[in-house]
Amino acid sequence: RKAAANPSDRKVATDAKTSNKSPKSSSHHPKLKDSKADSKVDCKVDSKGLSERRLKQYSVAQKGKFPLTVGITGARCGDLLRGVEEASNGDVANVVLRLVAGQVAAPLIIRRSVEAELGREALLAAVAKHFGISRAAAELRYNDFPSSECPNHQPLGSGCSHGIEEDCTCAPMASFVIVSQGVWQNFAEQHGNRAELQAMVSERRVVCWRDVLKLMYTPGLPEGKKLILRPRLFEIVAGPEEVLPTDPALSKGSLVDGCQVWPEVSGSDVTYLRLDDFLVRVPSSSSTAWTIEVETICEALNGLVEASACEQQVRYALKHLKALSLGALKSCVQKLIRFHASLVQLGSAGPNGTSESSCVPSCLLVAVAMALLFASRGGFSPELQLFTRGCTAALKRLAVILLEDAWVEAEDTPQQVAALLVLGLVTQRMHDYEPPRQLILAVLRLAAKAQRSKCIIAWRSEKDQKGAGKQVKDVKGDGGDNLLLVSEEQQQAIQTSARLLRILRSFPGDMDIFDIV
Repeated sequence: RKAAANPSDRKVATDAKTSNKSPKSSSHHPKLKDSKADSKVDCKVDSKGLSERRLKQYSVAQKGKFPLTVGITGARCGDLLRGVEEASNGDVANVVLRLVAGQVAAPLIIRRSVEAELGREALLAAVAKHFGISRAAAELRYNDFPSSECPNHQPLGSGCSHGIEEDCTCAPMASFVIVSQGVWQNFAEQHGNRAELQAMVSERRVVCWRDVLKLMYTPGLPEGKKLILRPRLFEIVAGPEEVLPTDPALSKGSLVDGCQVWPEVSGSDVTYLRLDDFLVRVPSSSSTAWTIEVETICEALNGLVEASACEQQVRYALKHLKALSLGALKSCVQKLIRFHASLVQLGSAGPNGTSESSCVPSCLLVAVAMALLFASRGGFSPELQLFTRGCTAALKRLAVILLEDAWVEAEDTPQQVAALLVLGLVTQRMHDYEPPRQLILAVLRLAAKAQRSKCIIAWRSEKDQKGAGKQVKDVKGDGGDNLLLVSEEQQQAIQTSARLLRILRSFPGDMDIFDIV
């Protein structure tokens, strides 16, 4: 796995600290010794029926980390499952699934063998740490994990012993939605199924194990990825878990407020969540996905552009930008803000048939491009091996722009950056969360203000600033330094933003900028 190349020559050149190490892959069955790697491994089978080589994957001595996979926990409807990147030589890297029906039983053969090797207490401690619960609660949860006497290689959600090549019609025990296809996109492309997998993800289709595996091999050919749905290759992502407004943990001052972008939201229209190590407050989800509304875009631009021509110009801009892809829209937003032009000419003749009327305010174009992002189903990034929803892309990109290209001079901007990223994380983890209209309106307005801003954070080193042609200048023109005095609360907000961006995942240069600031 190679780090993605940074597409922008203005990003920080420092490499992100990522690890490319992965353990040797294990064979799929103790009896198979087809590969050279297998011929070198002693595959003794213990009295519990699990090979020593496989049992080593659950050893607490390996990197000091206990892999609490679905092979031990099982999974139930609503659980979010993430591929363990180190497992099976990266065959599930960046894959994220959400169970929407049924349950996945953990193979008891794995649990019995791991308990015998490591002890029950080690398992309970791992459960308590993974889910952030007490030891007593962990024991109750462990006892409640779904399990059965099924083969350890049985695909997630399969209720029978048939393989994908047997073309069975047995009812599955569970179904799921692919939130992000990750490296599976490469496997599907090798068998001519690239478009089908992309459609499956972008349309949020409910699928079963057969729907996935049939895209990963070609009948009659030996190559293929038929074992990429084994329970031990996935782990449950703890949260997001809804928290009551009366929860004592909320009074400890560690809340990340996603409502900072839309401070006027009513207290009854918010939701509290426990998300990874964060307690967050966000506007409650809309019941329907947002679609393009000219009125909303014009409302977001109130006072920033001429009101009498706003609707006509918005419709004209939509006509020109609606054909752009997700990546092109993100680039469009960032370049419009970065270059700081007052007007942009779209075409040779505008809505009035003249070249003058084809010139549209840049801040209006930014709002239109952001609106199109929110209305987009999303797209797959080959560099990050990540499927990103349109709303997630809009929120994350604006947060990066505010630190990199145009800082909005306001007291609450640091908190708004953190709010954008926590909302991005919520929309990434909860595929059914839909940002409400008023929140989208507030984000469009913030993006338009960023385009008109004359302030930029001097995050580059002095050497980089000279190489950029003195991009960072004193707004007053007196050659002195303008410093933004940052309170402790604002500093904490930016530090939280840096952590959130690394969880969300972005290009290395973007994450480095947040660390620098």
